[in-house]
Amino acid sequence: MNAQSLFEFDFRSHKGQIRAMREEDVPKLVAYWHESSPDYLVQMGVDLTKLSSREATERKFLGAIAGDGPRKHVAMVVELDGRLIAYTNAYVDDEQTGYPHVHVLDPELRRHGLARQLFATVIRLYFEHYKLRKLILQTNPENVGVNAMLQSFGHEPRQLQDDNPSGMARAGLFNVYEITP
Repeated sequence: MNAQSLFEFDFRSHKGQIRAMREEDVPKLVAYWHESSPDYLVQMGVDLTKLSSREATERKFLGAIAGDGPRKHVAMVVELDGRLIAYTNAYVDDEQTGYPHVHVLDPELRRHGLARQLFATVIRLYFEHYKLRKLILQTNPENVGVNAMLQSFGHEPRQLQDDNPSGMARAGLFNVYEITP
């Protein structure tokens, strides 16, 4: 295993790895948010008013890179054949509860089972590598695929109206999944 890799895997005859985010990943993540079409972002449930400047987005991602002191934001990236294709990040509160989000950067890999294959591993890494005590996932009830995947792993949601959801999501009704180690 690569010394920087947290987990290695095979996906459709390609070699992949999950690793902690590094500074050289930040430009691609910033581009994802600032160069994706507004239609795509809205369809994904993003509140476009929460999208800040490129510089602020860059600072946010740089804040997720390991450093001194308690962390309020952690992130992992997924590479396939050495190419950055996805990332997951979690905002962390004072109780060490993480509010994770997942984004597949490569449009050709969306809806092809990558998230399903890596779900249990990513959850384990949040608990073991980042020492989180609980994860709270908020999903739009209309996102049938994500909700079906989470429920297939035995997680049952409760519905909640949230006027200030984590991350870039717009306010509304959410399926909320609480996951503990």
